[in-house]
Amino acid sequence: RAFERALVEVGKVFAAKNGRAVDELKAVARALDALQMPDSGAPAVVLVGAPNVGKSSIVRRLSSGTPSVHNYPFTTRALVMGHFHLGVNPHQVLDTPGVLNRDSDARNAMERLTVASVRHLSGALLFVLDPTGACGTSVPDQLAIRDRLRREAGPESTWVDVVSKADLVASGGFEG
Repeated sequence: RAFERALVEVGKVFAAKNGRAVDELKAVARALDALQMPDSGAPAVVLVGAPNVGKSSIVRRLSSGTPSVHNYPFTTRALVMGHFHLGVNPHQVLDTPGVLNRDSDARNAMERLTVASVRHLSGALLFVLDPTGACGTSVPDQLAIRDRLRREAGPESTWVDVVSKADLVASGGFEG
């Protein structure tokens, strides 16, 4: 009986909306899909590092994520998420805003978001290093950022160092 009453109510909604109810539901579903909320149940790969080191380019290559990629710092201003599957297991990849080599109390809101991701999201942390220095942050400063973020992550975290811009390194553009 309850099912029949529910069908009548659904019919009334469709009649009142002249058939647009499904379109409205689709629009709601698209809006919900667009929310950048990490799934605490799915493994995460969180990319961290200085601004303009190539984190967004890596996210584009590894996943369904479509962060903006430009050759200037602070293109990423919020978490940008993508997904990929290993076999049947879903994983998420998070692009984070760049972090500068400065004390915690001097960090801006974007940098604090990255630090919060390092502290609270479970999964692997990929520190992206640009050995060319073309990102605008020297290699020593990038390594200092790495050390600070690694301390923030804690000893139990899974940490992987990634070198980006290998094409520039191969052509002699290495700073180091």
